[in-house]
This record gives sequence, structure tokens and C-alpha cells, in this order.
Amino acid sequence: GSTVEAWLAETFGAGDDDSEITVSAVWHGFNTDAKECLLAACATSARVCRFSLIGPAKREYGGPEAVIDYVKSRGARAELVGDDLAHLSGSGENQRVMTFAIRR
Repeated sequence: GSTVEAWLAETFGAGDDDSEITVSAVWHGFNTDAKECLLAACATSARVCRFSLIGPAKREYGGPEAVIDYVKSRGARAELVGDDLAHLSGSGENQRVMTFAIRR
């Protein structure tokens, strides 16, 4: 399925657990469709309370405004609560790490 709950059920057998979760995605290799699928799943999940995106700042959805606008278009509100840099093993460059809280 294309929901966080379906992914949790398929992978961990925990799709109907009521706990809140944080999603972290190293998405420097994601295309735009994959990024939008992940953002939509986070925006529509009742369980996702935060999500972190790790990737280049100069690509689509590399800045917080675009992420916030997309999540809003899916019926949720995202608030940037962290913005940092991380050096991923093997990548050779720093990647932007943006963390958002979902407000419903």
C-alpha cells in the first residue's frame, strides 16, 4: 500500500498500533514522484508526528517552503522544527537535514 500504516503492517506487522512515529528519509536519490509519495503518506497518516528529510538543498523539495506547501495541499500542516547539515558516509558532501512536526 501507499500509506505509512500499510508500510508498517507489511514490514513490521504493526499497522494498527496507535503509537506516534517519526519518519526519517535519506532521499538524495529519490525522484520527484517518490518524494511526493513519501510527503503525501506522512501528511495523511494519523501516526506520523514528525518527519526528517535528508538530501541536497538544491533539488526539488530541498527547502522547507516547498515541503510545507506540499504537505498543506494534502490536508495537513507541517512546521519546520529543525534545519541542519549532515555528512553521510560515502556521499562526499554535506546534506541538508530538515525536520518537520505535523500539526493536524
